[in-house]
Amino acid sequence: MRVDVSQLPEKYQKQVEKQIQDEQESAAALLPTPVTLNKANIKLEKELQSICENWLHLRGYYRMTGDNAERQHQINNPDCIGWFGHLYNAKKNPLMPDIFCFNFRGGCLLIELKTAEVYQPGQKEMIEMGLWKLAFSFDEFKYEVELWERR
Repeated sequence: MRVDVSQLPEKYQKQVEKQIQDEQESAAALLPTPVTLNKANIKLEKELQSICENWLHLRGYYRMTGDNAERQHQINNPDCIGWFGHLYNAKKNPLMPDIFCFNFRGGCLLIELKTAEVYQPGQKEMIEMGLWKLAFSFDEFKYEVELWERR
């Protein structure tokens, strides 16, 4: 049964209002704190990503775009060993790693690149479950790709 707080005596109205305020503050305290990287870390992560993507291209992976798909299909390029992608400025932040790779054997590799121990909601859990790999440097990224290619 709902009670209209304004119908209560003033003493009880204040108690109810304080209780509601306390509950809202408790709920707010349980929310995760927003994670942010400083500008220097953002720049480093973008540079690391660029280096990794360039290395993938030199290795024979092509960026997943419509144009690349049509071109590779037309010429049946034997140098293309797979595809890679990255979502730039994804809307409503779908939970995706920095780089995802696919090869022609049907394999998929998902790698999160980090320059600092700062995670968005869900990222650390995906890594801990073994669904994503984590790389803090180009050498770690290269190791994960080469290991995945040998499987």
